[in-house]
Amino acid sequence: MKLHRKQFTTLALAALATGFLGSATAQSAYPSKTVTMVVPTAAGGTTDLSARMLAQALGPVLGQTVVVDNKGGGNGNIAASIVKRAEADGYTLLMQYSGYHVISPHITKQKQWDQGDFQPVANIISAPQIIVVRADLPVKTLPELIAYAKANPGKLNYASSGNGSLQHVTGAMLEQQGGIKMVHVPYKGTGPALQDLLGDGWSVVEEGLPGRTAVFDDPITEGMNGLRVITPILMSHAPLDTVTIMLGTNDSKERFGCNSHLISLGIVRLVKKALHTECWRDNARPDVLVIVPPSITPEYDHLIFKDAMGTGCHERCAGIAAQLEPMLKDIANVRFLDANKLPGAGCSPLDGMHMTVQSHKVLAKALQKALTGDTL
Repeated sequence: MKLHRKQFTTLALAALATGFLGSATAQSAYPSKTVTMVVPTAAGGTTDLSARMLAQALGPVLGQTVVVDNKGGGNGNIAASIVKRAEADGYTLLMQYSGYHVISPHITKQKQWDQGDFQPVANIISAPQIIVVRADLPVKTLPELIAYAKANPGKLNYASSGNGSLQHVTGAMLEQQGGIKMVHVPYKGTGPALQDLLGDGWSVVEEGLPGRTAVFDDPITEGMNGLRVITPILMSHAPLDTVTIMLGTNDSKERFGCNSHLISLGIVRLVKKALHTECWRDNARPDVLVIVPPSITPEYDHLIFKDAMGTGCHERCAGIAAQLEPMLKDIANVRFLDANKLPGAGCSPLDGMHMTVQSHKVLAKALQKALTGDTL
């Protein structure tokens, strides 16, 4: 069920004075240090995921690490205020959500920032607003939802990423135009809202990071080695029923000098580490679901940012599944899913290495079936 209203996510930075920009450019080439991208939402939502995908792509192009820093809450005012107070040197970016940027300044009693405090750089994504409901709610269409809400006034909650967000405004419009009464529940982002929508039977912990490898230390982007961080990550979230590992794309970078076989061996090492982490001493060991991500497309070698991954990355990615599956078949409590075999789960033709919205949906359906035996 869609409403004809879209959200936009825009990259911005603290406004630069012309004189300052000129002197900074003369002194040193930009960038010469780590760039921080501040996100006004909690992890797991559309704005956060867009920022992480952008950071992964920007890092190799800029030649510097781009760090995503989530500062959710305050209707986006917390993140915007941080970037406003930062030095106007281009090293602190704001991944701004349009609902916050347009609406928040007008509903805050003590105004902390204004649109003029920032210089827009690029529109990153445009996404429709979609209404989803719990599976146990007896409605399938928007008219059925409105009818149910009229029969149960004030008993339906609707979530948003904060007061004054586009989801909040959309929900208020639905109430007004449908003649219904619902209860607005603001969150710090779409991710936490989705978690509650799933219900008490689910608890999803997202520990993904753009640029992360299975076992390799990246000489350009530090802190990406999954093997070095998996133990504290798992210990902080134990007990767990299933650990999902979806890596391999970044391990195929030319600078690591590895083939598909060595990349697969690295993933196996990470899987074994997950199965035998000390935190499982007093708890049942989790299953591990290994997902091979969609391979980088052959067209990637002809794109302007092909040097980020290097020559031959497509071939290395494409060979992982065939090498990895037999390595895992004799390891207990490990399941395998090759996303390359899912119709419609390929990478975007725009950059040849990231999944499209549709391919995410395809993978989500396969993931739910793998975890529960059900389909969406």
